[in-house]
This record gives sequence, C-alpha cells and structure tokens, in this order.
Amino acid sequence: MTQSTPLSLAGDYSPTCAECGKTASTSILKELGPDSYRWIFDSLGGGNGSGDVISREKAAIYARAFSEPYSAEAMRAADIHDGGGLCLECEKFYCGGHWGLDDSVCPQKHYRAHPDPFWMPPELAYGYLRQMSPDPEYWEQFGPPEDWR
Repeated sequence: MTQSTPLSLAGDYSPTCAECGKTASTSILKELGPDSYRWIFDSLGGGNGSGDVISREKAAIYARAFSEPYSAEAMRAADIHDGGGLCLECEKFYCGGHWGLDDSVCPQKHYRAHPDPFWMPPELAYGYLRQMSPDPEYWEQFGPPEDWR
C-alpha cells in the first residue's frame, strides 16, 4: 500500500482589486517542509515582514481565504486583522486606491472588515462604533461627532 503525499499549498495567492486589477494584498505561501510553510502577507493594515512560519493546517486556511470564490466566511476563519482587503459584504478584494474615506469604505459603501475608528473622520467613526457596539447607546455620552474635533 502506497501512502499518498498531500499536494503542496505553496503559491502566490495575492488577490487583485475588483475595480482596477492591481494587487489588493500580498499572500504568498512557501513550503519549508511537508508540514510547515512561510506565509508572507502585506495589506492596507500592515504585514508580517519576511513572513511567519505556520503549520500546514494554517496554510490551508490562508490558501482558502485568498482563493476564488472569495468568501467572508473563509476570511473570518483566517482571522486576518484587516480582512486582507476583502469587503465582507461584497466578497470582493479592493486595493488601497479603491478603499475610500481613509481606507474604511469599499466602492459599494460597505465598511472595511476591521477599520480603525481612530483614523476615520469623526462622522464615520461615530456611525461605525454605534453599529458595531453591543451597546450603541454607550457612544451617546461622547456627544455628536462635530464635538470630537
């Protein structure tokens, strides 16, 4: 009985922008051994420099998150801080030039996966924080966004 060798997950999984075709983020898997990979990642929210050594299981999760058909579910499973440029509503990737309002809103006006409200214009931050908060009324104590400046 012969034992089958699993297929390598190594490759360039970098998605392109749905609007212009430029690279939306970088996601490259390099095989180091049968059960380990180096994952090199870079997107609007930062990257991991020369890469992280990860298991085959984690490599499979990243490969799925950055492979078509793109899905919010696969990206959530990968647990990437900024969604790698994927709009979780559209399920499309966008480059930095197509994420508007301080890289927080896609061309279809959906909020980014994990925007940083501290870098948003106050009006947008206020709406985002109220929408995402388990207690939207909490944000009322800070007053209207025009008072935040």
